[in-house]
Amino acid sequence: MAFLPPPPLGIATPRRATVGATNPYRHGPALLPHHRRARLPPTSGLKENVAQLPSTAHIARLDVTITAALSATPLSTRATIDNVDGSRASVAIYAAIAKDDIIAVPQAEEGLRLYAEAVGDGGKHPNIEILQQVAAGETIVEIETVLA
Repeated sequence: MAFLPPPPLGIATPRRATVGATNPYRHGPALLPHHRRARLPPTSGLKENVAQLPSTAHIARLDVTITAALSATPLSTRATIDNVDGSRASVAIYAAIAKDDIIAVPQAEEGLRLYAEAVGDGGKHPNIEILQQVAAGETIVEIETVLA
């Protein structure tokens, strides 16, 4: 870009564009796709968070593929989360946070927030451990929904 001297006094200059509706970058990185997902208001526990999620009555199970994120050779593990008592909360959370059937770092962080107090019991909940690995950048999760 060439340097231009300022115009002489008394000559009108065009106004600078202001930040407004025509500028899609007016809010900076907040418009990136992974930031557009609506976050649930924070509540006190897992049951309250799951109650605010969409119904999963139409889901029979989730087939989960866990892939190492930084491995030279693709290492994949498959798991299934059945929509039955004891794992309904996991099905609801995984289905709600998956973006285009993928759970990456931002979605995993949201999932851990939804699990609330259960995150402290990670050793007892393999579905929480999976999200902790994703949030740490170690793995990526791909979800396949099997309808009832």
